[in-house]
Amino acid sequence: MEQKLKTRQQEKSYHKLFADISNHCVAVGLDQRTILSKLAKYSVSTSPQFVKETWRAIMLPLTGKTSTKDMTRDEVKQVQQEFGKFWSEVTGETFDWPSIETIMLNQLDNEKYL
Repeated sequence: MEQKLKTRQQEKSYHKLFADISNHCVAVGLDQRTILSKLAKYSVSTSPQFVKETWRAIMLPLTGKTSTKDMTRDEVKQVQQEFGKFWSEVTGETFDWPSIETIMLNQLDNEKYL
């Protein structure tokens, strides 16, 4: 039996619910750190979207901006520094800012010569 996809009304409803909960949390002073601590019992793998949200969490207090599309070049550099420090602390690894140079160097490092 084929499962039916969600309805447009369901989608609108959960987005409204998300906004209602978010607005309530802001009104009563619940920040993301407090909320994330409550998620400890759930195991969820890290996704690119989650990593992007950590960028946004760092970006907002540093720049006052909520969208990456509004960032200046200097703001990207500033957020990238803090973002890099954060992920280095979390993972114990450093991650180079992607550039054509780092991509080429990584490719050379990964090639095996006879």
